[in-house]
Amino acid sequence: MNKYSPLLFVIIFSFLFGDANVQIRLQNGQKANGEFVGTYMNHVHILVGEKIIYYACDDITSITYSTILRFDYDCSINTVTADILFPPELDPMTGEWAQMLPDVFNPDIPKPAVKVETDDAITEQTVVLDNPKDLLYLKKKKDPAAAGMLSFFLHITGSGHLYAGGGDGKVWKRSVPYSLAMFYFISQAEKKRDEFDEFADDIYGDPYEPPPHLFIGAIAAYIGLIYDSVYMTKKYNIKLHNEIYDYEIQKVSELKQFESELKLRQAL
Repeated sequence: MNKYSPLLFVIIFSFLFGDANVQIRLQNGQKANGEFVGTYMNHVHILVGEKIIYYACDDITSITYSTILRFDYDCSINTVTADILFPPELDPMTGEWAQMLPDVFNPDIPKPAVKVETDDAITEQTVVLDNPKDLLYLKKKKDPAAAGMLSFFLHITGSGHLYAGGGDGKVWKRSVPYSLAMFYFISQAEKKRDEFDEFADDIYGDPYEPPPHLFIGAIAAYIGLIYDSVYMTKKYNIKLHNEIYDYEIQKVSELKQFESELKLRQAL
C-alpha cells in the first residue's frame, strides 16, 4: 500500500472543491483559525498548518471568514469522508498501513448514554468521552501547587522549576536569577549584621535591623521564584495538552477552562 499524507489529501480536496480561511468561535471563548475542510459526523474540520483539527458542532457558536462575514455550513451533512480526513498511517505495532480513526469517529466504539433531567421528562443524550486521552493527560500533568511548595521549602535549589519542567534543564535555569538574587540580598544583610555587631554599643544593646531595601529585595526574589515555578508548571501542562489532544491551547486561561471541562467529564 502506498504512503498517504493528510496534507496531500486536503490540498487536492481544496483544489477541487474550493477552500476558505475561517475563524471558529467556541462556547468556552476559544478561537481557532484555519482552512475549512468540511463537516463530518457532526464535527467541523479545519486545516491548521499541516494538521487537521476538528470541533464538535455543538461547541461552536459561529464560523466567520474575512473577519466578520458569516460562513455557511451544515453539520447534518457529511461533506468529506473519513478517507480524506484520516488517511492510512503506519501502525508501529504491526508495521502495516491502517486507518486509525479517533474514538469519536469510530463506529465500533459505543458512545455512553447519560440521562439528562428536564422539566418535562428524562431523556438520554450521547456524551463523547475521550477517556484514553483524558487519563493520559491526568497521568502526566504537573501540579502547580507542588511546584510552589518545592520552591517555598527548597528555594535556592530550584527544585520547583526542576519539577515544573519535568527535568528540563532549560526550565530549571529560570530559577537561577531568583536564587542568585536571594543569595545576594541575604549575604549583604549578613554582612551588614557583622558590621553592626562589630561597632554596636554593648551598653545599650541596640537590636539589628537589616536595611529595608535588602529585606524587600530578598522577599521579592523569593516570591518571584515561587510564582515563576507555578507559571512554568502551567506552561508544561499546556504543552502536554497540545501533544495529546487534537486542538491546541495557548493561554493559561484556556488551560483553566480545559481543566474545568475535564473535571466535568470525569464526574460523568
